[in-house]
Amino acid sequence: MTGISHGLKVHNPNTTIIAVEPVGSIVFGKPGHPYYQSGTGTPDGDTVGLVFDYSTIDMGEQVSDAQAFETARYIAKKYGLLVGGSTGGVIYKALELIYQNQISGNIVIAVADGGEKYLNTVFNEEWLEERDLLDQTIWQQLDEWFFKTEVLKDAL
Repeated sequence: MTGISHGLKVHNPNTTIIAVEPVGSIVFGKPGHPYYQSGTGTPDGDTVGLVFDYSTIDMGEQVSDAQAFETARYIAKKYGLLVGGSTGGVIYKALELIYQNQISGNIVIAVADGGEKYLNTVFNEEWLEERDLLDQTIWQQLDEWFFKTEVLKDAL
């Protein structure tokens, strides 16, 4: 994340960088606890990587496992894009911040992972249900956000 943010800020220092980590990660000083999102965040008891440069990050946000995974599943079903859990989390958080009027303008989302390696986890209803990670209200929220986007696009 900090490598991407550094490169973007070299080209435009006014770029706002928002990093997203799992709820339970300690990167941005929140309490740590176990989480299922892989390849992102830093678990409790571990050390944040030495190459992580906080000066390149403007906001550190967190997303729950359910929000990340349900968004990845939603994107696959509705738009045919098979993204991984961490990308689902970034998409969820971007939409949330847009509709809270915290961010606007041109928004770029780093798609860091594909979903094919998560077919037995993120895209497996049994696995999600065993871990209490299924949440239909997240799909309802995403429907609302995407519907608003479509209405706005059609109005232009």
